[in-house]
Amino acid sequence: MKKIILMALSLLPLAATAKNPTSTDVWLFEENRMPMRATFVTDQQKTLSLNGVWKFHWSETPAGRAAGFEAVGFDDSSWGTMPVPGMWELNGFGDPVYVNVGYPWRGHFATNPPAVPTEGNHVGQYRRTFTLAKDWAGRQVCLHIGSATSNVRVWVNGRFAAAREGFSTPFELAVPDGFLRRGDNEIVLSVSNDPCTGYNGQPVSGMTTRGPHVSTGGIEGRCELRFAKNGLSNVYVTTAKDLKTFTVHLNNGRVKRVGGGKNDGRVEHVERVDGLTVSY
Repeated sequence: MKKIILMALSLLPLAATAKNPTSTDVWLFEENRMPMRATFVTDQQKTLSLNGVWKFHWSETPAGRAAGFEAVGFDDSSWGTMPVPGMWELNGFGDPVYVNVGYPWRGHFATNPPAVPTEGNHVGQYRRTFTLAKDWAGRQVCLHIGSATSNVRVWVNGRFAAAREGFSTPFELAVPDGFLRRGDNEIVLSVSNDPCTGYNGQPVSGMTTRGPHVSTGGIEGRCELRFAKNGLSNVYVTTAKDLKTFTVHLNNGRVKRVGGGKNDGRVEHVERVDGLTVSY
């Protein structure tokens, strides 16, 4: 009985994050993040670009965030704007920090993992509306962001939808069923460059201990909605030790083993994958 009680107590912080997620919550690493995959878009895949100018509020500390900003109809008339993609420091918010070794904040406050600093922990809040066509109804939709520094929280039509902690790699967040509707929708993002995930000295959340690095914040890659499942969604190739044969992996389930040619190794194959014609 004691073991069961301890296990239940250990889950309490995780349950709390789903109700009221914050950018300084060290327990929330991801929520509805889709598996990493090769980044590409097929001709048959439906996309809706969210690039462009967003309403934007920037604060030097988490305490300065606008409260209730995720609510539908929130008054953001006093906010500024930010281009997406766009770095905060190149658009008048904060200063880029160049470091060769060590943490960007050294000399300003102590490194005390897992505590998240409250000073110099910049937060950007984004808001915009978009119109969804009727052919998106009933489809599984994901939000694709090409790069963001570094912790991202997403609300759709006033409801918390997804989260991700990390650094400059592309990522996709699944929008839960029923969150989107035909016609006008609101999407809200909170992006912070706090070092929740980077105390190991790797280049995460704007820090590094090996080679030059410029610490910045913001959404640096393209931002768009996509059909989460539509035809070819993933492809990668692995080779044998002799480098004469290779295996093509399609959609994490289709596997095709191919023998290389004697000359330049180029062999073309064509097969159907989820209704698409794929040649390689």
